[in-house]
Amino acid sequence: MRRIILLMTVGAVVVVGTLLAVSVAGAHKHPTAMAQKHPTRTVLIQNFHFKPAHITIKRGTKVRWINKDMHPHTATANKKDRLTQDD
Repeated sequence: MRRIILLMTVGAVVVVGTLLAVSVAGAHKHPTAMAQKHPTRTVLIQNFHFKPAHITIKRGTKVRWINKDMHPHTATANKKDRLTQDD
């Protein structure tokens, strides 16, 4: 009887330890961690000007566009690595 209780206790410790190790290992893949790796940059369009006027971002970074003008604006890729403004 003691042997069964000991085996069940050891088995429970192994299962809990494994689950803990897996959850800690997977924590770095959480969306929040990915968002920190590729932060979001914000560009404000106001009075027909972009603020900031120039930005350089890494691939995978999200860009949030905020248009405070009354007219619509677009950002268009005219080359592989560059965007231009179209008023």
